[in-house]
Amino acid sequence: GGCGDRTLDRAREYGVVVREVAAEAGCPLLDAFAAIHKEADWEGCLCDGLHLSTRGNRIFYDSLAALIQEVAPGLGAAGLPIHLPHNTDIPELDPAPFLA
Repeated sequence: GGCGDRTLDRAREYGVVVREVAAEAGCPLLDAFAAIHKEADWEGCLCDGLHLSTRGNRIFYDSLAALIQEVAPGLGAAGLPIHLPHNTDIPELDPAPFLA
């Protein structure tokens, strides 16, 4: 199929296959379809029927952060080393000395 196959049923079918593959591979899975469809007004999570809206992206982010915390807690932002200064500490007009 082509672009005409972008339907809710097709997305659901795709999700089933993705879950099967992840299970076979023993890979953690973020089921974005399920996360979005838990919402009572899930249509508001999509800006055009396909792509995530601001609200949809927030749900995706929160779900991904929770999955990372569950399967690899050391990968959270708090556990990562800081190699460069925070962007608010870098002068906008002369950033080079801070990034060398």
